[in-house]
Amino acid sequence: MREHDWPSEWDDVVDVIVVGSGAAGCTAAIAAAAAGSDVLVLEKASFTGGTTAKSGGVLWVPANPVMAAQGIDDPRPEALRYLARTAYPIDYDPTSATLGLSDLQYALLETVYDRGGEALQSLTDLGGMTFEAVAYPDYYAQLPEDAAPVGRCIQPTMPDGWKRGVDPT
Repeated sequence: MREHDWPSEWDDVVDVIVVGSGAAGCTAAIAAAAAGSDVLVLEKASFTGGTTAKSGGVLWVPANPVMAAQGIDDPRPEALRYLARTAYPIDYDPTSATLGLSDLQYALLETVYDRGGEALQSLTDLGGMTFEAVAYPDYYAQLPEDAAPVGRCIQPTMPDGWKRGVDPT
């Protein structure tokens, strides 16, 4: 316990408290710790991983580092059109500068494309985890907007002998 001026009823004082140990919570904790913060992760379940641990554990990330390492190109214009068409099918307009979306919706899709792979690479660089390819095609791989129908599905690399869906995270 650190020396501090907090009342004696506190067991500990940290810079950042992360509630939940799923993918988002662990990512936040790793980033905060890497920035020099003292971090506490709280999880109500009896295992780490939150609902992420109950899922298949596969992430869908365009232009991710695993794709790049495999030489799979994921061109930004086509990826944004694919995201817009599948996420906002009613609004999708390929002739519009924002693909028929509001500026905020379009900016969100740009962020998914521009920063998703960067976030995964940061986790790897910080020693948080590494990722490997999963041979799943995109749900709508047949759409002409999908220039990279495979490669966006990745999963954390687990130790040898670890059984996905059986062993705890």
